Amino acid sequence: MAKRNYLFVMIGIAIISCAFQFASADSEPIDLIPVAVEEPEAVPDPRPVTITEHTLDKEDIEKLARLLWSSPLRAEEEKKTLCYVVMNRAAYGEPFADTVNGCINVHEFHFFDAHAHRSEENLRIAKEAMNEWLSRKDGNNVGKVIPLNAYYIQFTGEGNRHIRLLDADMLPLWR
Repeated sequence: MAKRNYLFVMIGIAIISCAFQFASADSEPIDLIPVAVEEPEAVPDPRPVTITEHTLDKEDIEKLARLLWSSPLRAEEEKKTLCYVVMNRAAYGEPFADTVNGCINVHEFHFFDAHAHRSEENLRIAKEAMNEWLSRKDGNNVGKVIPLNAYYIQFTGEGNRHIRLLDADMLPLWR
């Protein structure tokens, strides 16, 4: 199986190499057209927004708040998205831990500091994000798209202040 895959890769490289040589020989340079990758527009849910207050584990909320403080993210919605990813991992199980507390560690999030400050704002964001995620999981309309299949985050932009969500195969959710 591995030999066959290797053969296909080598054939692909040879074809691309020949095409590049053919295209670049005595031809005008090609202007590349930038292609914007955008998230799909959310289809409005006609049901009323319902966010249920769940019984939440205080330790999970505090650990999420410390993760948010440690992260390079500053926008509230991006912080909530980080919380959603942690909740997705806990719900997914293997290869992740099956608890929120277990999913947050330096092996998964290199910036995590267990002794980081847990501000009131980050405690509020963590609690809201957990209630929104659990309400969405219950089938309620929470007024926004919560991607339940995002397990990884790719930090982008200046100072890594923006994120791109990735699925279980490390592929962007919105291509």
